[in-house]
Amino acid sequence: MNSTLQCLVHTPPFVDYFLKDYSDDINEDNPLGMRGELATAVGELLRKLWSSGKNAVAPRFFKTELARFAPHFSGYNQHDCQEMLSFLLDGLHEDLNKVKQKSYTESKDSDGRPDDEVAEEMWKYHKARNDSVIVDVCQGQYKSTLVCPDCGKFSITFDPFMYLTLPLPTSLTRSMTVSVFYGDRTPYTVTVPKDGSLGDLSNAIGAACGLKDDESLLLADVYAHKVYKYLETPLLSLSEIRDNDRIVAYRFNQMHRGPGKAKLEILHSEQKQSDFGRDAEISGKLFGIPLVAYVNTERHSGSDIDAVISGLLSPLHRTHSPAGSLEDTTVGEKEFSFSVFWLDRYSSGLKPLESDFVPNPLSATRLVVKWDEKEHEKYDSSSYLNDLPEVYKETSSVAEEASEQEAELVEVARDFCVPPKIDTFVNFPIHDLDLSKYVKNKEGESYLYELYAISNHEGGMGGGHYTAYAKLMDENKWYEFDDRRVSAIDESKIKSSAAYVLFYRRVRSESEASSMDED
Repeated sequence: MNSTLQCLVHTPPFVDYFLKDYSDDINEDNPLGMRGELATAVGELLRKLWSSGKNAVAPRFFKTELARFAPHFSGYNQHDCQEMLSFLLDGLHEDLNKVKQKSYTESKDSDGRPDDEVAEEMWKYHKARNDSVIVDVCQGQYKSTLVCPDCGKFSITFDPFMYLTLPLPTSLTRSMTVSVFYGDRTPYTVTVPKDGSLGDLSNAIGAACGLKDDESLLLADVYAHKVYKYLETPLLSLSEIRDNDRIVAYRFNQMHRGPGKAKLEILHSEQKQSDFGRDAEISGKLFGIPLVAYVNTERHSGSDIDAVISGLLSPLHRTHSPAGSLEDTTVGEKEFSFSVFWLDRYSSGLKPLESDFVPNPLSATRLVVKWDEKEHEKYDSSSYLNDLPEVYKETSSVAEEASEQEAELVEVARDFCVPPKIDTFVNFPIHDLDLSKYVKNKEGESYLYELYAISNHEGGMGGGHYTAYAKLMDENKWYEFDDRRVSAIDESKIKSSAAYVLFYRRVRSESEASSMDED
């Protein structure tokens, strides 16, 4: 509410209008209005805001009136700024409509007449039923062209509008980063269709890492140092993978997978003194990235599992052990050269792995390797098992984002007329927004607009935070309005990806201004 109102009360024509006596314009009998009470509430609030003094104004009366006529705006939940703006402008128009008796006028077809003639006629009909400061300041006409697909006849109409709701450009592609495990760990960033499938991602990663014909990838979503889920359905929509997910691709030879094989998932945990009980716990002790291998669905000895784990960890083996380290313990001296436990999938309990072990063919069997000081000395775990990159990490710099993916506001307006251009960041101009190409005008007449207010929103659809930027024309200076806090802000700082509703005013030439004064 604050963001919306600050933009409205810094709209110069509204300030001029509501600071004067507008009582004669109030239409108490309009069945589409609110008996003039909304206009009165807005007027009183605007007068308080523009009165002398620096204190914050609590809009209690306005909020009470707003809730009466629009109960969905009652309470303190967050609502959509554009939705509230639409309600206010429509409500103010009806409360201030000077037309008390609306006459019925049947619109005529264009019948090939010049656009100027049809537009002027339609605007005349509109003004005969709608005449308020809102119409004068905010409304215009769309030219809509319809073509009959059968007979080819054109139908041209001019419809009134209050604001341009422009479609934000979106990308048809998506950048995704996946870490491939194959002897080493290498992150690959690929571009895939935004509405693509897991098969598209797998193919792109395979091409990037040089996957051979007899090889395949197993993709997995890793969370909290465990495999959250395996991604094995080629038709899975990529929309199921979020930007902050961490995806791993394990690279295998085809012969390692298939019938008679089971997944073995190796997790890593720090060795603690309390871990030597029969039912140890791993809560909060896991580290690194899980490793995955395929093994036969048959009985395995301890040395078999030890060999699998040693093979997976071999890329981490240091060439030279640090001075003073213990000698390697061979498999023959004990059943395992690692402390290996079996992890119950439905709890955090660990049980020592028996010497005879049969993996589950239906789901991945999780084993936990306990790392003590000796293992850390033998293996370089930090270079291989450190944190994974996110699928997509958005740059924190708006300037960097704009330089890579940018759309000018005039291009978005053009796309509204001739869709679509696909892009992401909208670089809106502060001065000299030129819409002359998109407005029917007399020869040589320009339509330049200047930005004077912005409603900003940060956060998600159901939450977040609204702020506003507004320019005080007499000071030629921008201010930020953040709830009760008001502070000056440099014009160079007002562009951001949080901008949601932009308020522009037309800048008229001296000749146009003098012509209006004479009228």
